[in-house]
Amino acid sequence: PPMAKRAAEPQWIWSPHETDNQYVLFTRTLRLPEPDAPPAGPLRIRITASHHYVLYLNGRYVARGPVHGDPAWCQYDDLQAEWPEGEERVSLAILVHHARGTHIASIIPSRGGLLVQIQYGDLQVVSDENWKCLDLPMWRQPVSQRGWALGYCEDYDARREPAGWAHKRFTDRDTARWPSAVAVRDAERIWGGYTSRMTPMLERHNTAPVAMRAWRAPGAGAEEMGDVSLYCDEEVLEPLGEWQDFDLEALNAHLPRANAWTFDLGEELVGHYMIGLEAPAGTVIEISGAELLRDGRPWIFRKGTRYSVRYTTRAGAQRFASFSWSGFRYLHVVIRGGTEDVGIAQVGCLEKRAPLTLKQSFHSPDEDMQRIFGMCQHTLAVGAQEHLIDCPTREQAQYWGDGVFIAQSLWKGFGEPAYLQWYLECFLHVPFNEHGQINCLLVSSHLKGIIAKTGETSAGKG
Repeated sequence: PPMAKRAAEPQWIWSPHETDNQYVLFTRTLRLPEPDAPPAGPLRIRITASHHYVLYLNGRYVARGPVHGDPAWCQYDDLQAEWPEGEERVSLAILVHHARGTHIASIIPSRGGLLVQIQYGDLQVVSDENWKCLDLPMWRQPVSQRGWALGYCEDYDARREPAGWAHKRFTDRDTARWPSAVAVRDAERIWGGYTSRMTPMLERHNTAPVAMRAWRAPGAGAEEMGDVSLYCDEEVLEPLGEWQDFDLEALNAHLPRANAWTFDLGEELVGHYMIGLEAPAGTVIEISGAELLRDGRPWIFRKGTRYSVRYTTRAGAQRFASFSWSGFRYLHVVIRGGTEDVGIAQVGCLEKRAPLTLKQSFHSPDEDMQRIFGMCQHTLAVGAQEHLIDCPTREQAQYWGDGVFIAQSLWKGFGEPAYLQWYLECFLHVPFNEHGQINCLLVSSHLKGIIAKTGETSAGKG
């Protein structure tokens, strides 16, 4: 059932002050009304946001979503999570990023907002002004746009993280001085058409590189975040050897001389840049993704799009994953300002992809044909995200002319009809212009056949 009009009605909430590029942390503590009562089954959490949210329960990652796009067709995630055994209270933390003042190709602009409804037996908690929130200061402002379609760059300073952030678990003492969330005015005029998520929840995996190459980058780095990608793309790199198999011990042995590394993940992946390390406070690390090599080094600043994030360390052991995601095969990491006290424990891609299993097979004695089939299979898999994406790098949105074939191939090849159903449903929500036309490409004869087959399939399922 839709998230609407219940005895305890959730409110769209946000920070008291809305800004252009905002990362807001919302927290709420859930308490069992009867601590000695038997378990009431799983927690049911229905949640949506104006852009991406990340949900943590007692510090444990639960989910990231929703399928965003049109606020007038608001899709929410319907999740289940176990109440931690032996715990009388649960700490709920939700990070939401909302960008305004820039163009994001896959989103119709709206106000910033979070909507949550939680049920555990007789306990019901909803988003309202009883929630605490904090505008997170780690993401420095202002920063440049990533490109014409992707929102803003990330310039993250871990020294400014609030108490509790490292474990994503916040006590009442941590949040005592945080402001209360406020209800979003006129929310009913912004969001509507509530629909449970149509596409699968994505899975996350840490994927390590297969190969690496060491460099010396003698430059000081770009001063402005918007110049980091171009600087890394053009700066002088002194090679310290050839490509070698990825090995953390060998990587750290090179650190006194090498302050830059290019990592090869073996194939194009979609996900977040990720690094785990120990370092003194204030070490600056630039992390860039690339799909291709150019002249033996990663092509970072491509078609006017910035593929870099900048991370400034706090003291000690830490792990960072970018909030934004991208498509990349190569990860280029540059440590500015000395590497003597730095040790790298983990690096790679926090990969995100749909839970797909290939249902069809293809076997050919022609090795090139077999490789082409594998390439097509992988391309479909990385393009199936919260919604279909045509390009995982500079656009991250769906070109409708291609989408019909991609969605159909996911259905036929992987037995996953959800993306085709989402694609067809989108046409019911696309606005018409004054001439009665929709702003997308429609392969009408092909689409009519798919609609007929989809109807047959639905009828066959009863």
